[in-house]
Amino acid sequence: MWDSATLRWSSANQTPAHSYTLEYCRQYEVEGAGLRSISGIRGCEQRVLLQPDENYLFYIRAVNQAGASEPSEAALVSTKGTRFHLLKASAHPALELSEDRPALHCRAPPTDTPCPSILGELLPAKGRHYWETLVSGSSAYRLGVAYDTANRSSPLGEDALSWCLQCIPTAAGCRYQLLHGDVQASVCVMETPERVGTLLDYQLGRLSFYNALSGQLLGSFCQRFTRPCHPALGLEAPGGLEVGTVPEAPAFTRDS
Repeated sequence: MWDSATLRWSSANQTPAHSYTLEYCRQYEVEGAGLRSISGIRGCEQRVLLQPDENYLFYIRAVNQAGASEPSEAALVSTKGTRFHLLKASAHPALELSEDRPALHCRAPPTDTPCPSILGELLPAKGRHYWETLVSGSSAYRLGVAYDTANRSSPLGEDALSWCLQCIPTAAGCRYQLLHGDVQASVCVMETPERVGTLLDYQLGRLSFYNALSGQLLGSFCQRFTRPCHPALGLEAPGGLEVGTVPEAPAFTRDS
């Protein structure tokens, strides 16, 4: 969930602009209605506060002695979807992070912990947050959330300040366990997901996990989260995980 955007632009015009005017509106606003503007911008960058879960169109005008230019082509900016960076400082030394995408890899789990993990950036304690994790590169992993004060020396889900879905491979598929201090629930599935969707719903007080391709509910916590949470990922076997951004939560998250 985003509530701001920073716009940057450049000009190929040889006549320098005295300033710029930034205009913007919601994508499907009636033409001319709801248009807002910020004038007198001296540089080529401007931060704008926006409403979450919306699409916006932005236009830029250059202003000099002759007046204002025609507006630029529209730039679409979306505040939909949940985006976060993985926090390198929180990563266990056994994890290798990708330089260009939110992905991690583990060659061999260390002997000092059964599940080396990493945290993502804190998510605002409001609304609904949904993201997906590509799990086809690992047979055993943990996905969930943790408070900032969770014990990082404790495996994910094995204390009172973190919640997770644990995947355990079986001969027939895999077993999923919900962990929060200890095992809260367990379910066996025949169809092993390639992607797992995570829904953190502050409004309803729920943390749910889904097979992102079929929509099957893998497990759900009923928990009134009172503080911002970190997304959390861990690997219990050699392999990799990658976080993906989805523009909006799928319909199956509203039906379960």
